Amino acid sequence: MIPLRTSKIKKKDFVVDRIIGSIYTETFLDYDSIQKIYALGYRINLENKPVTFYIDKDTKDSDKFIIDLIEALLRSKYDEYTIYCHNLRGYDVVFILKALVKYNEINNNYYKINTIFRDSIILELIISKLGDKSQNRVVIRDSFAMLNSSLENLAYNFDVDTKKSIFPHEFAKRNTLFYKGDTPDIKYYVNLSNKAYNNLKVDNWSFKEEALKYMSIYINCWYEVLIKAATNLFMKNNIQILDYKTISGLSYGL
Repeated sequence: MIPLRTSKIKKKDFVVDRIIGSIYTETFLDYDSIQKIYALGYRINLENKPVTFYIDKDTKDSDKFIIDLIEALLRSKYDEYTIYCHNLRGYDVVFILKALVKYNEINNNYYKINTIFRDSIILELIISKLGDKSQNRVVIRDSFAMLNSSLENLAYNFDVDTKKSIFPHEFAKRNTLFYKGDTPDIKYYVNLSNKAYNNLKVDNWSFKEEALKYMSIYINCWYEVLIKAATNLFMKNNIQILDYKTISGLSYGL
């Protein structure tokens, strides 16, 4: 475990949407029966919309654009930000660490990776570049330890403007990531009525376009939840969400 770096932003200067962001990944089950990322993105206040990445059509290399994401987040304008991933410890951390370790193996440990655990569960990743004089770093934190519910429930409870949309996740395969044609069969959607399905059917459906659209909506929804949760904590209890990593830790601070 490493010591926390003190934030430059004091409570009296608190502006919540300038210091936190959201990150989201979409995965598919590949031919080798291993889940791999085919799309990911993030949202913070410095961008007017989510920044998204999509897998290369020729290489289908998931690790490559995970590194692209990390490089984007290590820019100086994002220093001091904490990016929240909803289920980092139970899912996304596997893909991120795998890509970083693989990159380090062939690039002389280019990235410095620190992890913060609780009971063998990763709560936070702190990533920087070895020898980087700027000392920029990206902090990716597991938000499920703080907001222990599904995004759908959180969006409802916090009454955010953006709501989750629908997407045929089961249709995501290596050979469909660039599919164009009729809307996928209703069997690929979860809990979708025939009426709702018929309303969305088209004959020029694009998997990539729809995936990026769905992911952007998800990222915006998640970002709005984070902002409302952090704002409520500060306004009601004078507490910054960044000061705590778990709901149990937060309970001691109230």
